[in-house]
Amino acid sequence: MTMMITVKPKDNIKEPDYSFYKPTATNEPSDAGQINSTYSKTSHCLWLTMASQERACFSPEMLIDLDLNLRSYQQSHPNAKAIVLASADPHIFSYGSDLNYIRSLIIKYDRDTLFNYIKLNLDVIFKFASQFQQLRIAQVTGAAFNGGFEAALASDVIIAERQATFGFPDLEHKLFPCLGTSFYLTRRIGANAANKILSSSTIYSADELAELGIIDVVVDAGCSTDAVINYINHHQKQNTLNTSLKQIAERINQTPYSALLKNCNDWVDQIMTLSGYELRQIERIVKHQVSSTSNKS
Repeated sequence: MTMMITVKPKDNIKEPDYSFYKPTATNEPSDAGQINSTYSKTSHCLWLTMASQERACFSPEMLIDLDLNLRSYQQSHPNAKAIVLASADPHIFSYGSDLNYIRSLIIKYDRDTLFNYIKLNLDVIFKFASQFQQLRIAQVTGAAFNGGFEAALASDVIIAERQATFGFPDLEHKLFPCLGTSFYLTRRIGANAANKILSSSTIYSADELAELGIIDVVVDAGCSTDAVINYINHHQKQNTLNTSLKQIAERINQTPYSALLKNCNDWVDQIMTLSGYELRQIERIVKHQVSSTSNKS
């Protein structure tokens, strides 16, 4: 069954704060094309398509635009049935956090800004995961690594094309997931199986994760949009049952935001101790991401 999650009232979550990032901290979605927002009146579904300018990652600009689009959506389409998170790049869903930005902050030893950036990652993904009553779907057609995998796991449903890949390849560089992956994986497959994935840098195929119960639907290349629409239609036909299941799930699955925030603090403390060699390794990862994006565009 589709498992919904909710927020503990005592967590008292506030709207994401991006005042630390001055260049684009506005109150409206930007014109830079970070998020392409499309609403389908036939399926009553909102598509939020990530369209990074350089690398498919959660840059500050991407996170701000995603949050602003989610806010705008709440006002303009309150009766929507589903929200779909997708990528404009068919080969890359998301590489996760902006490693180039993180590296620059470590070099400057700007812990406060780094923490605020990681907290922004947490807050926006947490908002997508737990502050909407609509069905949340991740439509994955390419690589979903690190924080990109975390974002997919934060949805209720993952629909992936067969060529998509998933994992945490940057674990070997001390970049462990901190935005709720352990919680999201555990509620899908249990603690033991989740720990196995979280303790390795193995890259998994969509079919492998479907066998583990992590991915809900796997389809051939080019078929994921139709699969999303079919899933939403099926979900609507069983609305009464789904509402009951959702109410049960909301009582069981309550996201511990305070614990996730502590994870972010711990992550920042560890990442600030990276050596010069490790920072050069991160630089190589960034160059590989840029090369992969440009070669596939």
